[in-house]
Amino acid sequence: MKITDMNLICLEECFEYLQLKDILSVADTTKRLRKAAQGVYLRKYGEKTTIEYSYNQLWLCRTNKPSIKFDDLKTPLQLLRCFGHMIHDMEINFEKSNRGRVQKLLMQLNEYCAESLIKLTFIGVKKNELNILTKPFTKIQEVVTKMGFLPENGLLCKLFPKMEEFGCIAFDEKPIGNINCLTYHFPHLKRFGIIFTLKAAFMHRPMAGQMAEFLRLNPQLEKLSLHNFNVIGQRPFFDLKTFRNVIEPMENLEFLKLKGNCAYFYNSDGTEIHLKSIKRFELTGQRANTIKYPFRFDRLEFFHSNDKMKVHFYDFIERHPTITKLLIERPNVDFLRLAKAQPLLSSMVLHYNISIDDVLFLVSIFKLLEILQISPLSLHNGKTDELRARLGHEWHVSVDVFLREVEIHRVTSIRK
Repeated sequence: MKITDMNLICLEECFEYLQLKDILSVADTTKRLRKAAQGVYLRKYGEKTTIEYSYNQLWLCRTNKPSIKFDDLKTPLQLLRCFGHMIHDMEINFEKSNRGRVQKLLMQLNEYCAESLIKLTFIGVKKNELNILTKPFTKIQEVVTKMGFLPENGLLCKLFPKMEEFGCIAFDEKPIGNINCLTYHFPHLKRFGIIFTLKAAFMHRPMAGQMAEFLRLNPQLEKLSLHNFNVIGQRPFFDLKTFRNVIEPMENLEFLKLKGNCAYFYNSDGTEIHLKSIKRFELTGQRANTIKYPFRFDRLEFFHSNDKMKVHFYDFIERHPTITKLLIERPNVDFLRLAKAQPLLSSMVLHYNISIDDVLFLVSIFKLLEILQISPLSLHNGKTDELRARLGHEWHVSVDVFLREVEIHRVTSIRK
């Protein structure tokens, strides 16, 4: 009796004892053996496995399980060929990886994962290196590029026609090249974020114009994050007028994050940027605490600022009574003024240390407060039990060492 004479149940029982390399070798023989090996692969390694290729090594990163590493090229190629249709998340690091190996991996990826991948991350891509990809990835929802060139000539739009989220990160001297790949309409795009430094992207006028064109062509965005680091002399994305013209028509935008050089708010003639649909607004970074915010929101619920608690911060809060959640990074807050301006506040996050007396004061003046998050250093030397005792049974205190936060939440909601 040969192994090919056994039924699928028996084959799977036998394959349960094999390691991943052996499972791939079996799956790479016949369709029938591949079908049996596929069930074993799913049970042992799961559909949620993230495949990472970095420094000529393949990693299978599994949730709550040890990662598996392979140093050869044969294994990743076999994996894509045999089970590429079940891979949903992949990261490819081009830096310090053999270019020939990466090219072969890209070809296999395009051939066997074009209809399965949901998220794809590229790191350190050289110019025109993605041109080898020709087949559209029909199910990809999220694309991330880090420290590398963006694909040109409309390739981004062609390869990822159903992309819902795009992120671009550029640090140090790693260039991103020309961003004309973004000057297209991406019909399914909902979330967009870009992070860059001066050396990486030098936002000169043509590039700023391309960014503005991208926003004009994609008014359907729901989340927008623009982040340029605090580099001395770094120019911002837009001037105030351009920014207002491209962002006010974005009626679906609910999340806006601006971080870095906020100089584009200078020289304002008093005209405000009126955003009707924004629910979450984050403004942090260089010069964010020295300007008057030229924004007006109709539906703002969450506000995050690293302001030094100057007058314009309180003016902004008082002009937006719809805010129910605040994230504050700096101390010396006039909480009595905040409580008067924001009687509906239900959640507050403080990224600095406060005393137990301060906690008791906050829960007493914010009558509708349900969640308060503070730094764990506020409760050093065993003060957690003291806080629980003084708050009483109405509040629950939990400490998350991993997230480095203490959450205090009301046991029973007092909201109707």
